[in-house]
Amino acid sequence: MGYVLAILVFALKFEFACEVDSYRLDTSPGLTKYYVPLCEDSVKPSVGKVFPDLDTGVAFYTKYASIVRFDVRLSHLSKCADGTIVWRYVLCNREGHKHAVCRDKSSVAELDGDVESSVKKRRRFSNRVGCGACAIFRYGGDGTYVIHRFEERHNHSLTSVMSRQFRKMNRKVGPGHMRFVADCGIVNIGPVQSFRLFGEMFGGLANVGATSLEFQNIKRDVDAFSAGVDAQMITNRYDMVFTPFTGVNNHKKSITFGAGLLKKEDIESYVWLFEKFKEAMGSEPVLVVTDQDPAMRVAFPRVFKEAKHRFFMWHIMSKVGDKVGPSLSKNETFRSKLNSVVWSHYLEPAEFD
Repeated sequence: MGYVLAILVFALKFEFACEVDSYRLDTSPGLTKYYVPLCEDSVKPSVGKVFPDLDTGVAFYTKYASIVRFDVRLSHLSKCADGTIVWRYVLCNREGHKHAVCRDKSSVAELDGDVESSVKKRRRFSNRVGCGACAIFRYGGDGTYVIHRFEERHNHSLTSVMSRQFRKMNRKVGPGHMRFVADCGIVNIGPVQSFRLFGEMFGGLANVGATSLEFQNIKRDVDAFSAGVDAQMITNRYDMVFTPFTGVNNHKKSITFGAGLLKKEDIESYVWLFEKFKEAMGSEPVLVVTDQDPAMRVAFPRVFKEAKHRFFMWHIMSKVGDKVGPSLSKNETFRSKLNSVVWSHYLEPAEFD
């Protein structure tokens, strides 16, 4: 245990030493401390540096921020009459200050704007400290952009290497994360274990691109999306046929007590399904009602020797229009007489015919 602690302390000391060497600490005449990141000149922005387009310039500054360990955000932009962006401000994420708010039990009022609302706002921690670090891009003509102003000084310390995974720019949850969490859920791997497994696969937790809490949120959203339709989703995913067995309980209510997944709706598949059903139930059912599937009609007598097989009345009546033609099927007199015969419980077979 002492050996492990010694290694941990050494690692922390080594990281702290690296942190000290990663920036220069300046002090203004007013005794304000400024942190100036140290990096190679090739990755450091400079006033007058030209980029072929705005996206390339913003990406360059974002990469610089990632190397020296601070987050950025896009801010103000100005456009000319034809829609061309003339000015674009990219700021340190800790620029500005959070609006001061006063809360009581019934309202929320913003002090600077004197705006009242009946909606209660959630208290959130703000890390904005009025940092002035920024890069301002100006349109240079012919689609190019030039750095008009670059402020490298920060009035706050930069993030550590160990906390890199928690920075906003390194937390980008995408479809790959969602698919990974969903697949892990299929084999009963929880979101926390999924997070650790993802980190092992990609060389460390700092390379996951999300936090453990975000993995838990993904799992929550996946469960909410699939709630109630998980079986149908599996059927659709593997292109299989979902075959439920529904019966009637002692309260005359329908209840599904079994189900099967078939790759094909052929005779062999239904024979296998009926055999497994009879094996699970221990005996044959008294009566089975199905639709008029031709493969099921052949498979049924091969497995069930004593059970009676009948067709759904709804399935039969839905085909009346195809059997008698469109004109007769719309005849109200014919439909009334047909229904009086079909839905009667008192007619014997000979009288029915």
